[in-house]
Amino acid sequence: MNFEILEKDVEKHLRKEIEAIGGRCLKWVCPQVSGVPDRIVLVKGKIYFVETKRPTDSTWAKLQIIFAKWLVKNDFDFSLIQSKAEVDFFITRIKKETDIE
Repeated sequence: MNFEILEKDVEKHLRKEIEAIGGRCLKWVCPQVSGVPDRIVLVKGKIYFVETKRPTDSTWAKLQIIFAKWLVKNDFDFSLIQSKAEVDFFITRIKKETDIE
């Protein structure tokens, strides 16, 4: 039996936790641009770009790396999240930044 966590499990947990604090966690699909992060998170006037990967054996496409570097270089908030624990840490950070209790 395989109990490995999958990328879809990380995404589902992220969406559930963001919605629990009143935010939106939108799947980002951009037909004109390859390599965009998986999710755009909107919480209290802030925008976060999130790439989710499974904890083991995850690989990045070259265009994902290029786009992530561009986001960081241009002062956008970009996070790589690979586990439910990292989702929880991300939620804690957002709560601090937005004064959500």
